[in-house]
Amino acid sequence: MIILDFETSYTPRTAKGEAPHGLQSQTVPEYLHDTRTACLGAALMLNGVGRYVPPERLDIVLHKVADAVANGTALSCHNAAFDLAVWARFYTSSYQAVRHTLRRYPQRLVDTEHLARWASAQGKLPHTIGTSIAALGDWYGIAKGDTAAAVAAGGDALADYALRDVEIAARVLGSWREAWPDDENALSTLHVLLSTPGAESLRVDVSRLVDTATETPQEAALKKELRKDAVMVELLRRLDVLPEYKITKTGRQKLALSKTDAWAQRLLSHPDERVQKLTSMRLGAASNIDRTRAQTLITASGDGRRGVPMSLRYYAAHTGRSGGSGGLNPQNLPRGGVHRHALVAPAGHRLVVADASQIEVRVLAWLADDQATLEVFRRGGDPYKAFAVDLYGLADEAAVTTEQRRVAKSAVLGLGFGAGALGFQAYCRTMGVEITLPEAERVVRAYRTARPAVPRFWREIEAQARRNAQLVLPSGRVMVYPEMTRDSFVRPKPFQAKAGENTSKLWHGLLTENVVQATARDVTLAAHAVEIGSRWPVVMLVHDEIVCCVPEADVEACLAEMLCVMRTAPSWAAGLPLDAEGAIANNYGECK
Repeated sequence: MIILDFETSYTPRTAKGEAPHGLQSQTVPEYLHDTRTACLGAALMLNGVGRYVPPERLDIVLHKVADAVANGTALSCHNAAFDLAVWARFYTSSYQAVRHTLRRYPQRLVDTEHLARWASAQGKLPHTIGTSIAALGDWYGIAKGDTAAAVAAGGDALADYALRDVEIAARVLGSWREAWPDDENALSTLHVLLSTPGAESLRVDVSRLVDTATETPQEAALKKELRKDAVMVELLRRLDVLPEYKITKTGRQKLALSKTDAWAQRLLSHPDERVQKLTSMRLGAASNIDRTRAQTLITASGDGRRGVPMSLRYYAAHTGRSGGSGGLNPQNLPRGGVHRHALVAPAGHRLVVADASQIEVRVLAWLADDQATLEVFRRGGDPYKAFAVDLYGLADEAAVTTEQRRVAKSAVLGLGFGAGALGFQAYCRTMGVEITLPEAERVVRAYRTARPAVPRFWREIEAQARRNAQLVLPSGRVMVYPEMTRDSFVRPKPFQAKAGENTSKLWHGLLTENVVQATARDVTLAAHAVEIGSRWPVVMLVHDEIVCCVPEADVEACLAEMLCVMRTAPSWAAGLPLDAEGAIANNYGECK
């Protein structure tokens, strides 16, 4: 095992008027391509012996490391996505060689930060300990030291600092490396490869983003006015649209114009295009996020001159699901938005996308042994129409209207995790469905009556969690619930919010949602994405969707294989009926 840790320059405090320099304010691509950034060397450890290699000797050493990995030696980094990105930026030739090897043999890379996150979720690392190299060092009794001071001092001080990092990483490997399942190791490496540059990395069509990224003084002034409810009400009245209001948590009346409000969604599809545009402008005025995302993509791609890895964080949540990383989060790009259309395949390539169909509904039915719903999926039926038949007492699915299906879909998607009538009514609003409270109560009763296996599963899963302070998933993976009381538990440190309350309410709905989402993750990511990634270059993982970028001649073969894999249940999930849909496109926006 070779443990590797790069050191790079940054500026903790820049002079007034000077652009920030460092990962606190720059994305990884922006930081590494900043002319102020230099590689200061790297610490390596082999067979327990560490040494610091200065930058002028690193090229030769890294070629030897790449050769060793190709011949079967494992490589380890703490936050490998950053270390490999540094490697790619400053030592391209040997990086390309090691990347090629890791694509074929993903278990030859061990990210100790990922390993520690997995260990925390399994209850192997105490839940009060974080997974940064500093936090783990404190736990092992090894002081990491001050980064800024070491970088400023350079020389022996920097070498000692870096060697402590690899010493801490070695301790992590000794603690849990042998216990880490191969599929989790491979999934970790897939996340690292997604987050680092490769020939298949997506390009950015800057021409599509320029207008979104730029704001004129006139547009800024208009947005400022549109944020005022009185102005918006007057403009809508002129278009014969009467305002609708909601009551905030503080009891204040406010226009129902948040993106999740049903009225706002109706206005966005209003017959009068002027109403649509006005609403869109108001929603855009409430947030600069669209402009910020466009600017980030442009900057990270070097104005479109280089590929942009779609960074993703392994085991970001308690359930094991992934999360955004590196300032670019493809999971948050709005459907139909300009940002998705700006993400394009490199020349000679196309994108191939496969999406797991209704994965959480299928997993819940399988876990709960809900035979009625499982039978619908096995015959290739529509689960929303099937429930609409029960809900409205219809003769068959052919009699289901569009509106009835919309309500039934909201029920199937929103009631599996224990929501009551008020919660269901609120969920319906996010789906653009208006429903009265008495009708919501009726739908909740109908769902629980028609699907009795689901409420029974709620009780079983809560009993298991309270009995053991953990849940064991069908895959064998574990989710722990530390400091459990009758009403709450404390999330493990790596999965806590950066600020605010980190104690969660303990109830059967949350536990069911956890086990369903975690199992869906094990199917789509640990099983399917890993298998697909062993044969095709995966460039994005977006919720239950896998995106590959392949040469044009291979697109049909890639799509066929992706769909075959995603329609096949893992060996530990016998009887789980799966399905997937796919598409081929030039840009990510065309895939939807």
